[in-house]
Formats: sequence, structure tokens, C-alpha cells
Amino acid sequence: PQSRTREYLFGQRGSAKSRYPGSADICAGGGSGIGRRIHRQQFRDPKITPKQSLWVLTALIIWITSSVLLINQLPTHQTVYPPLIIFSSSLLLLMLLIRLSGNSIRKSCALNTCSYYWVMLAFVLAIGYWFIDQWVMGMLSNAHNNQSIESWRKATAEQTTVTLIATSVVLAPLFEEMLFRGLVLNTVLSKFGPIPAVISSSLLFAIIHWSWPEFVSLIIIGCLYGWLTVKSKSIIPALLAHFIHNVMTFFVYVSY
Repeated sequence: PQSRTREYLFGQRGSAKSRYPGSADICAGGGSGIGRRIHRQQFRDPKITPKQSLWVLTALIIWITSSVLLINQLPTHQTVYPPLIIFSSSLLLLMLLIRLSGNSIRKSCALNTCSYYWVMLAFVLAIGYWFIDQWVMGMLSNAHNNQSIESWRKATAEQTTVTLIATSVVLAPLFEEMLFRGLVLNTVLSKFGPIPAVISSSLLFAIIHWSWPEFVSLIIIGCLYGWLTVKSKSIIPALLAHFIHNVMTFFVYVSY
């Protein structure tokens, strides 16, 4: 029975079973139950295609642009942080579009489990890079950093702490990692390989956050997040690193 199960799972070299586990058994109406479950899972939990990813990305760009223009024209309650509306709605739209296209959110956005090694490495790298980044940015343009903090504090002076934390610390990293290291990187990775995937997702990440001289730093940190995702086959380490970076930056801005 053990060898028979192995045969249905892996098949013989060059056989149809080796290429498509369980498919020959299903077509014949018999075979291993394990093989049938694997085959059904492949069709029930599909990964989004490059063409579908392009449509999802286009729809998100249109939605975010329209939301920003609309929110700027409408009076918003002083305790509601506008980016909270944008990030939460965009995150829901991203998941909805993936599901409407008949694909798995987990597979399409690389929401897979990973080794604790990558989680701990992401934790160490995130803290280390944050201190290096703060030191370098301070040397390059300390006045610009102070001006950015002051502008942010004035813009958020009437917002509640809860909405600021929910947006900056939770929703922003979650949406951005599912989009850039999940959807974008995953799609380019399947077509062109890891290096173009990491570079393209990092460039798009930096362009969306356009700010100078932080643009170079955003590309570097985007490559770091991309590398973690490719090596671990999951966005969990990158999401943790992004979360830590935003938490530390948030406390700097608040305590300034």
C-alpha cells in the first residue's frame, strides 16, 4: 500500500501521472483518493495569471486615483484619517478582484507559511536597516526630514491615534505587501524570474511612494522585501519587516 500511494503521488518517470498527479486516475474514474484530492485542489485553488494581474493592478490604480480626488473634494470628518479609507477600500478591492477572477488570494499574493528562520531574519534586518536608513537620510537631508515630520504632524493634528495606527502600522503594510511583493512580484516571477521580479516590484513600490531623497531608500528596502519573499516563498517575512519599519517610524513622528 505504501509503494502504491507513492506511485499515485509521484508517478513513474515520463508518465502522465508524473506530470499531472491524480489526473489519469480521475479520467479513468478510479485510482488513489490522495491523487484525486491533489488534482481537485489544483483547480479549486488556482494562482492568478499575468493578464488577470494586469487588470487587477489597472483597476486598483483607477480606484486609488479616483478616491484621492474625491476625498480632496469632499469634507471629511476631522477624526477620520483619509488614507484609512483609501487603504481599507483598496485592500478589500484587491481581494475581491482576485476572488472574482476565480483565483486564490493565498496563492496569488503568496500568503504562505514559512520557516521561523525567515521570520527572525526579517525581524533583525528590519531593525538594522531602519537605523542605517535613519542615519543616512539624516546626513543627506536632515532639514528635509524635519520638514516632513512637521508637515505630517500638522496634517494629522486632528486625527485620532487609533486611525493613525490602523492606517500607518497595519493597513498600509498589509495592502502594499499583498500588492507589490504578492501580486506584482509573484506575476513577474512566474514569467521572467526572481531578479526582474524583485527589481520591478521595488521600482513600482518606490514610484508609488514618490519622495526625494527617500526614493533610493525605498528601492533598496523594496529589494530587501522582495528578496525575503522570493527566498521564503511567502510575503510574511516582508510583511513583518514592513510592519516593524512603520512602527518605528511612526513613534519617531509622534514623539518629534
